[in-house]
Amino acid sequence: MKTSHAILACDSVARNCANGTQTQHRVPVRAPQSALDAWEIDSINKAYDILEPAEGLSEWGFLVAGDQGILGLKHPYGIPGHTMFVREAVRAEARDNRLVFHYRAGGLVDLDDMDFAEYPDWNKACAYGGDLSDRWIPNIHMPEAVARTVRVIVRTWVERMMQISSEDVFAEGFDSACEYYDFMESLYPGCLKGDFFMWCVEWEKE
Repeated sequence: MKTSHAILACDSVARNCANGTQTQHRVPVRAPQSALDAWEIDSINKAYDILEPAEGLSEWGFLVAGDQGILGLKHPYGIPGHTMFVREAVRAEARDNRLVFHYRAGGLVDLDDMDFAEYPDWNKACAYGGDLSDRWIPNIHMPEAVARTVRVIVRTWVERMMQISSEDVFAEGFDSACEYYDFMESLYPGCLKGDFFMWCVEWEKE
């Protein structure tokens, strides 16, 4: 089982995770189309209940067709004790025999004694060309090795979009539920009206 899990972050989320104001994250639950077709439903959000996984496992059950109609999906952030790291937009600057990574959300990391030839993951991620010193690399291509925010996961769960508590809104880095809802709706249109199931993860504070 994979024990390190990436959070794909926009600049504001990356900044909040790095400075410690955000300790939770949520993304909509998605199911393969083949699984939805097999159960003759058009969305995992049509499930009427969920079953928690057995201890040490990450597969949650979504009841979609009676007590025996269970669609199993693995939590993308694993289980407590695993680690999460934040993927964010970066650019690399070569300085002598090392790389300096600049984060678009602010800040940088200086990796001593590491050049491009010794860093194949970065070469692969940037293979589409361009001068790395003046090109922002999308978050999805950021290698795990240059993640500046790495934390131990303390809780994983599933809940509906509208079930979030006021305390968890703050843990997501927002001052109010309205602010949080507006942000999530901008990322996932329809998540409020559809009251989407959300994968939820919480990590330890720095």
